[in-house]
Amino acid sequence: MPNNTKCAICNNQIPIFRYKAMRQWNIQGYLCSDCYSKKLIGHYTPAYIPTKEDSSYNKNPK
Repeated sequence: MPNNTKCAICNNQIPIFRYKAMRQWNIQGYLCSDCYSKKLIGHYTPAYIPTKEDSSYNKNPK
């Protein structure tokens, strides 16, 4: 039986395993593994991560 499910974000065919979107994402339908991974990273990664180039980056922690 072929799987005709398409990803709700990229609209690509989902080959084997489909993922349910988290409720907070407000996405109807299933996601492919690539889109699900990207959404998870965006969901759990803070909006701002200081880098060495930022003036607020502490170069000499005490």
